[in-house]
Amino acid sequence: MDHIRIKIFPPVTDAAGHSIKYLQPRNSPPRLYFPIDTSLTILGGLEPLWLVEGEKKALAVAQLRLPSIGFCGIEGWHTAGSRDLSPDFHRIRLHRRRVELVPDGDWQTNPHVERGAMRLAKALEAHGGLVRLVVLPAEL
Repeated sequence: MDHIRIKIFPPVTDAAGHSIKYLQPRNSPPRLYFPIDTSLTILGGLEPLWLVEGEKKALAVAQLRLPSIGFCGIEGWHTAGSRDLSPDFHRIRLHRRRVELVPDGDWQTNPHVERGAMRLAKALEAHGGLVRLVVLPAEL
């Protein structure tokens, strides 16, 4: 893939007051993140697929030897103006495959995140995925 995304630490604030945590080329579409250790299972396997909001979280899931894919933010699975899956999904077998969808932990309390998670679940199901939303434990 001819794409790069860089994590900035600590985050910076732009002129409009938005916190910037990542940099990527201007006007580039969102891309999926495939941890190398599980990429063959992702592309060629039939095991349940873990679709995780956030590249670092996808790496944590891959360390458990579970086939994981990261997406950048709750709307990072499609291109602007479309609700169909990003072309990065085209090589992944979704038909009749269990997809464990893991949005950020606030998906049940943040309407924006919940809406994005539901849209993603519908798009995956439209391609034959058997989607289950994973509820992460709330912070104490």
